[in-house]
Amino acid sequence: MDKLAIDGGPKAVPDDLVRVPWPLITEDDVSAVSAALRSNQIWGNAPNVVALEREWADYCGVEHCRGTNGGTAALHMALAGAGVGPGDEVIVPAYSFHSSASCVLHHNAIPVFVDIDFATYTLDPKKIEGKITDKTKAIIGVDLFGLPADWVAINKIAGKHGLVAIEDGCQAHGAAIAGKKTGALADVAAFSLNGSKNLPGAEGGLLVTGNKGIFDNSRILEMAVQIVEGKRVYPAYSFGWNYRMNELSAALTRSRLKHLDELNDARRRNCEFLSAELGRLDGVIPPTVPAGHTHVYHMYKIALDPALGERYGAPMPEIKNGIMFALNSEGVPTTTWVTDLLPRQGIYTALRGYGDGCPWTCPYGSGAKWDYTSEAYPSAQRLVDTTFNVEYFYPPNERGYLEAVVRGFQKVWGYLDVLFS
Repeated sequence: MDKLAIDGGPKAVPDDLVRVPWPLITEDDVSAVSAALRSNQIWGNAPNVVALEREWADYCGVEHCRGTNGGTAALHMALAGAGVGPGDEVIVPAYSFHSSASCVLHHNAIPVFVDIDFATYTLDPKKIEGKITDKTKAIIGVDLFGLPADWVAINKIAGKHGLVAIEDGCQAHGAAIAGKKTGALADVAAFSLNGSKNLPGAEGGLLVTGNKGIFDNSRILEMAVQIVEGKRVYPAYSFGWNYRMNELSAALTRSRLKHLDELNDARRRNCEFLSAELGRLDGVIPPTVPAGHTHVYHMYKIALDPALGERYGAPMPEIKNGIMFALNSEGVPTTTWVTDLLPRQGIYTALRGYGDGCPWTCPYGSGAKWDYTSEAYPSAQRLVDTTFNVEYFYPPNERGYLEAVVRGFQKVWGYLDVLFS
């Protein structure tokens, strides 16, 4: 076997092997945005915004959709729609992007963290009820990395306790459980259209729900003015966060939506190939896909078995970092993502919130001291310590590149004893 690249050997993935970043913008995408510009209707309820809202609602299988300026805005609007208020508590997974929890602070409420199920990386239903109090109003589940959370179990718990189930689908456009798509799996859902997402619109977001009451209540945050019978009226009934979507993002999103399913299918084929091959390596744990779930692989994340740390007498973060360095040197791009638990972010450990300790110390809160230490969330901590992403797994990158990635892993695995001796 060739020497490792870090020891002067040839790279497993040569520099001249083409790898294409996401998303690959097509001429159709350019034409769609150009047409929107030429129409001179680029603000307000412009044609592409209105059309996208109808198309995305139909795609998800729900009645109502509102375009927003980002996924965080859509999540914040979902909380308003759910009737969450100052001092209320909202269940949130301990590992996700910060917006999954910061949206709760945006609405003067308190995020209460719950550990994840390590197999799926999503909210662990078995640990939710122990965190519910008489202040709890909603549960936010995150369809992390493209895999739907266990919505059957989450919805059952929400129904039992009279809570609103909020789906953070920002990474899971087109994913499904038993054929039912994200967006229709909970009471209300939010999506991001950031350029990295499976459905990229440069920037933007989408809120969807089948509940008209939630939908109407969510829109109080949209802007200070009100739309009455198609006309703008100006008495302000809310802060008016100006969460509206822009027409150019809507035009790009509509163009990309036409190809979402085929591109998701290509992602799935690529990732299933990687999982089959990398799963043969001792100590590699590919993504888990529960029966009936359709994964759309916003990210391709693998885990390392803690037995590797025991074998080589080193902490798992050290093992992970050593393997990532060797893989990157071989031309196999790997990255981490969020590198700490949400409860460990400074805004929670210091109780900064939106100033002077609020919402935790505000008079409407319960005054409870929630545990924001990493020790309280061992599965989420294991995710941070043992997992990393493999990049360029998405289309148009195809089998030739992925086969080189597999060879890179195989080469590094052949030298683990040397790396950690």
